[in-house]
Amino acid sequence: MEFLSINHIIVYSFLLLTLFIGILASKNINTIKDYAIANRSYSNHILIMTFIATFIGGNNIQALPCIAFNDGIIFIVLTIITIVISFLIIGFFIAPSILYFNESLTMGNIVGLIYGHKARIISSIIGFLFCLMIVGSQILVIGRILSSFL
Repeated sequence: MEFLSINHIIVYSFLLLTLFIGILASKNINTIKDYAIANRSYSNHILIMTFIATFIGGNNIQALPCIAFNDGIIFIVLTIITIVISFLIIGFFIAPSILYFNESLTMGNIVGLIYGHKARIISSIIGFLFCLMIVGSQILVIGRILSSFL
């Protein structure tokens, strides 16, 4: 395998540019809290779009067209309705409760405050494994999409 092909050079250049931008942006970062919440400088629009992108994810983008093709458009309509209902439930019932944990950065911190240190560790491990599965599924979707160009 050739490591200096044009494709590899493009990827290496992107990674180096990302590293350079990250180093420049990290000059004002002193604590993990500064990094995690960016000194609360994100606008509501950015946070909403991040939440929606995380909620929908690559699996839905890959699976929904196939299901709609096989089962019809009614499945897409039902999916959109359930997503809207779940956002409303989160917005009206769950999000107001989170305001009481304003100093917490993660769900593990919140669970630790309520149930103790052991529950915090367990929820952190479960959260890590969940994120690992999400990242794996995203990589799978990217691989399938890119393989269609070959």
